[in-house]
Amino acid sequence: MLILVAVSSVLVLLAVFLRHARASPKAMEGIPGTLGWPIVGESLSFISSFSSPAGIFSFMKNRQERYGKVFKSYVLGRFTVFMTGREASKILLTGKDGMVSLNLFYTGQQVLGSTSLLQQTGEEHKRLRRLIAEPLSFDALKKYFQFMNTLAIETLDQWPGRKVYVLEEASTVKLR
Repeated sequence: MLILVAVSSVLVLLAVFLRHARASPKAMEGIPGTLGWPIVGESLSFISSFSSPAGIFSFMKNRQERYGKVFKSYVLGRFTVFMTGREASKILLTGKDGMVSLNLFYTGQQVLGSTSLLQQTGEEHKRLRRLIAEPLSFDALKKYFQFMNTLAIETLDQWPGRKVYVLEEASTVKLR
């Protein structure tokens, strides 16, 4: 009798978990895309895309071709809306307060850090955006273009006849 109660309890809990885990949030109903297989979603496809030379971009490009620039998926245990293209970048970087929140996977948080612009919301997001806006403005880039162009040409002139480690070169250019 005790075994029957235990088994039925496990089955009920499993059914509730599966229903809750796969119930797409109401806000995602109008977004094109697929949530993939029960429980795993599209996680296997997402992970396997890392073995291709394009990495995660092959996963995103494939779905963008099928569903458009905005699509939903269920990846690594999370309902996710992928946004691609210039308009998506603008929405994320202008960060209408409370409208968009970027929730990066653990790896993304490690790479960008907790103080990254993409990790911030509200007033802190606005403050950081103001700090980086001026150096990245058209006038500022025009002012530094000649310097950056000369630096790039000097760096490329040193490459012929030797093995080039791109990450190392990028670091030296960044530090000059």
